[in-house]
Amino acid sequence: MFSSIQIENFKSFSSLKLDNLSQANLFFGRNNCGKTSLLESIFILSGMSNPELPIKCNQFRDLSGMRSISLLFHNLYDSKDIKFSATSSIPIFERQLFIHSQTKTVKDISNYKYENTYNSDTLLSEVNELVFSGTVKNSAGENETVKTILELREMKNGEKIQVSLSSKYKEKLYCSYFSPRLSLVTIVPSVLKIFSDKKEQVVLEALKIIDNRIKDFILADSIIMVDVGLDKRLPINFLGDGVRKFFTLVVAMYSCQNGVLLVDEIDNGMHFSTMEKFWNVLLHTAKMFNVQLFATTHNIDSIKGLNKVLLQTDNKEFQNKVSAYKILQHTDDTNSALYYDFKSFSDLIESETEIR
Repeated sequence: MFSSIQIENFKSFSSLKLDNLSQANLFFGRNNCGKTSLLESIFILSGMSNPELPIKCNQFRDLSGMRSISLLFHNLYDSKDIKFSATSSIPIFERQLFIHSQTKTVKDISNYKYENTYNSDTLLSEVNELVFSGTVKNSAGENETVKTILELREMKNGEKIQVSLSSKYKEKLYCSYFSPRLSLVTIVPSVLKIFSDKKEQVVLEALKIIDNRIKDFILADSIIMVDVGLDKRLPINFLGDGVRKFFTLVVAMYSCQNGVLLVDEIDNGMHFSTMEKFWNVLLHTAKMFNVQLFATTHNIDSIKGLNKVLLQTDNKEFQNKVSAYKILQHTDDTNSALYYDFKSFSDLIESETEIR
C-alpha cells in the first residue's frame, strides 16, 4: 500500500506531497482544488507501464484528441516533465515516473494510395509523443525500469494512437479508477469472476445492508438483475443510483484484491440516511480484500457518517486505518494538503467546524 505520494507539474498541481496514507484515504476541498487530478495521478503511477492511462483520464472528463495532451501539464507548461513518485511500507517499494512531451516530424505515407503522387515535403507530418520513463525499486532493493512511448498522429481519417513498449516491465500492482459517469457494463467481467469464484454471497450480504429487500442477483445478457421479492427480477438500475453505486464499489473491491481502488465522488447518489451503513460496509470490505481506497467527496453527511462509524466500539480498529485530507489551492498557484488523523478529524466534526 502507498504510504506517501508526490506530484509535480500535473494538471492543477505545481507540486503536492501526501504523507501518512492509510488503507482508506478521503479527500475533500472546494471545487477545482484538484481532488480528481489527485486520483488520476495515482491511477497513472499505479499503471506506469501503460502510456494510454493519461488519455483515459482525459476521456473520463469527456476530453479527447491530441490537443488534450497539453492539458495534462500544469498551466499547459509541457516543456517541464510531469513527475510522480511514491513509497510503500507494506510491501516495501518505491516507484518514480517521469512523463515528457515532445514533437517530431516524420515521413508518413499511410494516408496515400499512390506514394509517387506526392513529393517528400508533402509526406511530412507532425507527431506528438508522450515518453514515459520510470523505475520501481522492490523489497529486495532491485530496480526495474520502465520506458514506453505513446505516439499520437493526425491522420486524414482521424487520429491514430500507437504505443511503443521498450521495456519488459510488467505491472504487478492492480488499480481501478471509478468516475461518477461509470457504466455498469464496465464491471460485467468482474461480476462474472465473482460468480465463477462462488463469492456472490459476499456481495449479496453487503447489498442487503443498503436494501434489505434484495434476496439475490444474477447476470442476464450483461444486465444485473436483482430479486426484491416481486414476481420478476428487476434490473439493478431500477432500484436507484445508491444501490447501483454501492454494488459497483463492492464488486470493484473484490476485483482489486491486494490493490488500489480510486473512486471520484464516492457517495454520489447515496441518501444521507445510509451513510453510516455505507462506510461501515466499505471499511470492512476493504479490510477483507486488502484494498487501499482513495476517494473524494463534497458531502458533509458522508463525512459525518464516516466519523460516526469510526466512533463505534466495534470499529475502533479502523481509527488508525483512515486518513483524511483537505486539498487547498492557494492564490500563488501552489497547493497543499491538510492531513487529519482520526482524532483531529473527529474533533473537527464534533465541533461542527466546516472542513470541506
